[in-house]
Amino acid sequence: MPMTSALSTAVNVFASPGEAFRALRERPTILFPWVLICLGTAAVNWLYVSEVDLGWLTEQQLRAQTFIELTDAQIEDMVIAAAEGSRGGAIAQGVLGSFLVITLFMLIQALYLKIVSAFRKDGVRYKQWFSVVAWSSLPALLTSVATIIFIMTSDVRFVAQTGINPLSFANLLQLDLSEAGTAMSIMLSLSPINLWSLILVVLGYRTVSDSGFGSSVAVVLGPVVVVAAIVLAVIL
Repeated sequence: MPMTSALSTAVNVFASPGEAFRALRERPTILFPWVLICLGTAAVNWLYVSEVDLGWLTEQQLRAQTFIELTDAQIEDMVIAAAEGSRGGAIAQGVLGSFLVITLFMLIQALYLKIVSAFRKDGVRYKQWFSVVAWSSLPALLTSVATIIFIMTSDVRFVAQTGINPLSFANLLQLDLSEAGTAMSIMLSLSPINLWSLILVVLGYRTVSDSGFGSSVAVVLGPVVVVAAIVLAVIL
């Protein structure tokens, strides 16, 4: 895709999403938004890991996890190892992890839409769904920019990763997550930007599959409702 065309599509995703998705239905593209989102998230991880106290962060993560039971002595050994370890290695791990998580999330979401598409027999290809998912994620760049500014202007040495996004519901509502469980922390670390992206996926699905608004909402938000219900069940 020529750069001017990609930039035009990016502008339309924000200003005229219907026009953007009509163009992507005919000529689906993936690389431009995927690269931008990965680079933005990688920059956030790089800056955060460069500033955070690695020993403190490791202890918080180990005490929050419930999959493996660890003794205080084991946790202390891991904290010391993290504090004395290579920060460069931790940065590389964080950056690589962000690329993998973003890519895997897009692949799975596009696969889900393709499975629905196969049942509906609407003829929409996997690349078209991947394109919808990738471009719908573009607002995440706003989160990356806001978080980068927050990290560069604040002391984040003892701030959890769920607390560095100034646009998150927790920060917007000024909620303290120190006593919140893992599931609640994850939910409150989301932001209106995530809702914006979901709305874009709904619009993209409606445009590309030529479906009604109600069925588009049901298809896109169905998995979200299921996951939210499971999280609420865990919390309550």
